[in-house]
Amino acid sequence: MGRKGCLTVAIPIFTIFSGGCGAAQTSIQLYASPFNLDIPVALIVHEIIMLRAFQGLGGSGITAIVLSIIVEMVPPHRYATYASITAISFAFSYLLGLFIGAVINDRTTWRWIFLIKYLITQRSTVLGASSLIFSPI
Repeated sequence: MGRKGCLTVAIPIFTIFSGGCGAAQTSIQLYASPFNLDIPVALIVHEIIMLRAFQGLGGSGITAIVLSIIVEMVPPHRYATYASITAISFAFSYLLGLFIGAVINDRTTWRWIFLIKYLITQRSTVLGASSLIFSPI
């Protein structure tokens, strides 16, 4: 299948299941009350866990494949520079993601975190797929 094929599978998996998480009926905490008897709590728990599991599968695939592609694209004497740039970008994204996610969750609902992620990855899926078609990797 190759790196290109794996990446073109991992990105849509992450995108689709991010949208699924945003469209999920409730979070586990919201339906744990005994007042809502329409939907069994076990079903909701399994729904959100399964959606998050597949979203994580796509996200981990993207991370691993992109890191392996970077190693092949960079000449050996530049590995340290690009590894540092990649590590710094991951560190900033993890740090800023916590704060931005907290602000979004504080001002709106938890669904918007997944919906914003879905909208961003949906556009990057289209751009990435079109650029991967013409790339030599």
